[in-house]
Amino acid sequence: MQPTTHTAEPTRSLRRATEGRMIAGVCAGLADYFDVDVVLVRIVVAVLALIGGIGLPLYLAAWLLVPEEETDTSIAEHLIRDVRSPHDWPAHVRAFQGSDGDQDGGGHDVRAS
Repeated sequence: MQPTTHTAEPTRSLRRATEGRMIAGVCAGLADYFDVDVVLVRIVVAVLALIGGIGLPLYLAAWLLVPEEETDTSIAEHLIRDVRSPHDWPAHVRAFQGSDGDQDGGGHDVRAS
């Protein structure tokens, strides 16, 4: 009896395509993932958008939740990370934050005034 060798196929993950995209690469990424023609996916999304209106919210959700081909994080993950780590915020945004209401936008203690 011959021993069988199993070669693991590389795992595919859903990614927004950077090539062949029209808007955000959602349809091209789905077509790559399911190995179908991108035109078919675009038609399905358009039909879902026109009949019942679910196509547009699904497309927007995929745009936010599915990462691009070159990255491992989605737009939503970037937004959440930026909200959770204000030290990475641009200076003009941090200027409007106070710490517990004790400071004005310039970092001055307003209780001492």
